[in-house]
Amino acid sequence: MGVSLLNSFDIIKSVIVYTTNMLVATILLTFLAKYVSLECVINNRSPSTDWEEKLSKHFKCNSKENVPPNENSTTVAIKFNLKNFYFDSDEVLFTIHTLIFFSWDDPRLKWNPDDYGGLVDKITHSVFVWTPFTYIHQTKDVDKWSNFKYYTSNCQVRYTGRVVCIARVTHTTTCSSNLRNWPYDTQKCPFNFYVKNENEGKVVFTFNASRGLSAFGAEYGSGWDIVDYETGENATGETKLYLNFVVERQALGCAAMVVVPTITIAVLSMASMFLDFNNNIRFGLSIFNVFCNFCLLKNISEIIPHRGFDTPSILYFIHFSIYITACDICIVLILSSLTRKGDPPYPWIIHFNDFVLNNRIIKYFVFAKWMEPSRSSSDEADYINKWTDFTFIINSLLFFVIYIVYLILYLVYIPQPTITY
Repeated sequence: MGVSLLNSFDIIKSVIVYTTNMLVATILLTFLAKYVSLECVINNRSPSTDWEEKLSKHFKCNSKENVPPNENSTTVAIKFNLKNFYFDSDEVLFTIHTLIFFSWDDPRLKWNPDDYGGLVDKITHSVFVWTPFTYIHQTKDVDKWSNFKYYTSNCQVRYTGRVVCIARVTHTTTCSSNLRNWPYDTQKCPFNFYVKNENEGKVVFTFNASRGLSAFGAEYGSGWDIVDYETGENATGETKLYLNFVVERQALGCAAMVVVPTITIAVLSMASMFLDFNNNIRFGLSIFNVFCNFCLLKNISEIIPHRGFDTPSILYFIHFSIYITACDICIVLILSSLTRKGDPPYPWIIHFNDFVLNNRIIKYFVFAKWMEPSRSSSDEADYINKWTDFTFIINSLLFFVIYIVYLILYLVYIPQPTITY
């Protein structure tokens, strides 16, 4: 019993000694590995990194984020670079995404390149230097809809104190829509910017004799094209800078659905006048033209914009086309009844027929007769022939009158795309 207990103590003692030795060895190996690895670390830091850190400390000591560089006035050159734009679903709010280039001189950020390892410029975050982002605002009349946001950005600082920052900005405004030329309608979208009264005079924004806007490489919005734009600055008024965009609808689809059918129906209405008015085909075609016009108006009501002033001119064209077709229906009924009239014509009708049909030039403008003249020698047949000649002359005259009317309506009311150069 005693020997057995002694053996158990020896085993426990051996385990404790072994564990202690392993722990001490592990700790020694850990410290040794750390020491050896310190000598093997590769220093990848650029020699200019230390100088940039030193220059950053210089910026923090000399620049105040909320104080403009100059006590009197700081001139900031500004230029917009349009990236993309779009309308909202109601085609009321117009939004642009731009990159704005701000550049100005800040004497507090000057340094001698010889004192900083030859560094002539440095990229720093806009939160570490004074920036004019918060000094310019969109006019108050669009505050209700404006989504005017500045996003922080990096700035390049030259040793001369010249600072250039590029800010990503979103602007929203309302547009003045004129549907007169729909579907080739245009909208004017103004963006006006001002400086608050408490900051006026501290910072002066200018386009610096440039146009102030670049649309090169811009991604155009779906359904619209920028056909013109204008920039300007005003040193005396409330609006200091302005951008005016003129955008035109991409009307290829609408033109195929509206303009082409409108002209086709008008041509079909005129072509029906070459048909015999005693034939039911002409009467049925005129009814069909009226039906097509009303169907066209129904389709237009579903796709036409419901916001904007003025009535699209193409609606006037369609309305006049309905009136003309209705008149053609009446003409068909009247002329058809005259050809069946057996009463003797009035003397002036006989003289009018002789003057037209015997004239060497005018007679060629009378359409060919669809009805063969009666070979009967009866007086009634002769009367019918004279009435028939009269109806042919009147139908031809009305054709040219309607042609001229349609030509005038086309020039006045059919919308045309904007010509840009």
